Amino acid sequence: MSGIKKDDNVLLIGCGIFPLETMLIAQETNAKVVGIDNSDKAVKIAKKYIKKIGLEDDVKIEYADGRDVPVKEFDVVFIAINVFPIENVLLSISKDLKKNTRILCKSIKHDIPDILEKTGLNKFLSIKSMVKNPRTQSYLLVKN
Repeated sequence: MSGIKKDDNVLLIGCGIFPLETMLIAQETNAKVVGIDNSDKAVKIAKKYIKKIGLEDDVKIEYADGRDVPVKEFDVVFIAINVFPIENVLLSISKDLKKNTRILCKSIKHDIPDILEKTGLNKFLSIKSMVKNPRTQSYLLVKN
């Protein structure tokens, strides 16, 4: 959905203890991926697992909060469904995203369009596509 290429720098906010999406992105695209989580315990476990399976050259796991992480260097940002409240993260990162950065985020309440409207982020971020799943919706946003 986000069209990740090998040359893209990818950030996944909310990678958790088993950073499956982070690993899959690295393996499927050969892109460099950084996964962050604001749980020190989750980061420690995830780092051990990444090392155990030999992906430490392609996947970096770091302790950080999605509201505070520098995003200027990233071409693609994934925001995990467990990141809450997502509007705080979107507000924080939208200031520093470079033009055409792709953001993939999920919702369980069809609320991403409303969040963009209420926060004024619709001036900076456009919805490029949306995929409905039985219980969630995935949105691809692009920085204008």
